[in-house]
Amino acid sequence: MRQMSIKDKQSRSWFTHIRAIGDIYHIDLDKVLLYPWPKETWKIYVKRTVDGYWREHMAHQLSCRSTVKWLIRPPTWREGPHPLWQVCEGRTYHVSAATTRAKMLVGRYHTQLNMSIYRPGLPAVCPICSTGEDEDLVHLLASCTALDPYRSPKIKSLFEEEDLPTPTME
Repeated sequence: MRQMSIKDKQSRSWFTHIRAIGDIYHIDLDKVLLYPWPKETWKIYVKRTVDGYWREHMAHQLSCRSTVKWLIRPPTWREGPHPLWQVCEGRTYHVSAATTRAKMLVGRYHTQLNMSIYRPGLPAVCPICSTGEDEDLVHLLASCTALDPYRSPKIKSLFEEEDLPTPTME
């Protein structure tokens, strides 16, 4: 207790680090040190306090990002991972593909348009086709002419499965 009261915040003492951690998690160390608790009570208190801090911190972070709702499982699901991750099967390729899908789902996939926002001077125009359109996610998935050979068979098979008229790709 004496060390914590003597040392200032500029000191590199172990006690100042403990006080800084206590401040982060809103633990009143002076009160705890004056009236010590049993070890199990202290462990339970610290665990609940730290868990509560991170729960609030994550809830705040999630509330600031509108697209995260697409990755959160609805309460009606009983168990198991999000459908996005069910296809992974632990293989490197599948995990990489699911990660790419997750980035697309929340709007964090690196397209030329996204990168041009953070790198002034970088053109937003699609580098793989000659249409002159900005490369955003919609362009990449639906209208990039350079990707038509890869996209057309997949889209055609999807429309055939649903018995819908096949769209023409231009």
